[in-house]
Amino acid sequence: MFNNYSNKKLVIVFAALLLIVVVMFIFDSNPNESTFKKNIVDINKSDVTSISIYPGVNNHKEVKLFKVGNKWKVTLNNNKTADVPQEKIDGLLRVLTQIKPKRVAAKEPIKWKEFQVDTSGTQVKVFEDGDLVLDIVIGKYVFKQPRSLSSFVRLSDEEEVYEVNGILSITFNHKP
Repeated sequence: MFNNYSNKKLVIVFAALLLIVVVMFIFDSNPNESTFKKNIVDINKSDVTSISIYPGVNNHKEVKLFKVGNKWKVTLNNNKTADVPQEKIDGLLRVLTQIKPKRVAAKEPIKWKEFQVDTSGTQVKVFEDGDLVLDIVIGKYVFKQPRSLSSFVRLSDEEEVYEVNGILSITFNHKP
């Protein structure tokens, strides 16, 4: 009699757990979907035709790099243009394509100022044949022990702030 009573309890507990699992699968529309992006920059370096940088140290005035034929040029403050070495462009694009998130640092706009990915950050726009393919805001950097340098970035059309490796402001936040 004691075993029969225990078996009934086990069957009831098992049925309740099974019901909970079934309900979770029904209401969790895509359990494999993750909110963490493993890759936030997806550009083809050879297709890039212009880059607009709005560095904070330059009062967010546009620094426009554009391709004319096989050469890169920059628009100067006096509306004249100057040549830009291909190595500089390759370096900029390499830094952008190497951006890989380590973690999500914030999910709400109220935190943007703390990470300097609001209007105080450096905005970088990348174009392919006039089409905007990347619009990213580069914020502050931090130094964590041992020897870990990180920056905070946000895609302009998203709310999430990501921590990424490296000090991106060295590359993008300076006067032309």
